Amino acid sequence: MNLFRWLFAWRSIRSEAMQIYRLGLARDKMGESDGALGAYTRVISLDNAPHDVKAMALYNRALLFAARGENNKAAADLNAIMVMPTSVRGVTDAAKRRLERLQRRKDAANSAQAHRKSTS
Repeated sequence: MNLFRWLFAWRSIRSEAMQIYRLGLARDKMGESDGALGAYTRVISLDNAPHDVKAMALYNRALLFAARGENNKAAADLNAIMVMPTSVRGVTDAAKRRLERLQRRKDAANSAQAHRKSTS
């Protein structure tokens, strides 16, 4: 494949991924979390989608999962960002902070549960 075709193909994949990502943002803003989750999942599953767009989609999907109380799924998405081959600095830092918060919540819940068991 010549350079022009490669650049055009890369640009079109990026454009498609960004379009779907923006759709997810719009649906989330309108309160349609299922539609937003679907859009973010489509971006994540796109072959050859740029790492930065996938990272943003993973992060936003993790936020939606956490809001629904699906902390294991949120943690899985955040961990996926952390191990991406190309670091996306701002998103990676935000994912790390969010993972720490999820872990603190989990630890607090486990501690409360252990306390309830010991007092009953």
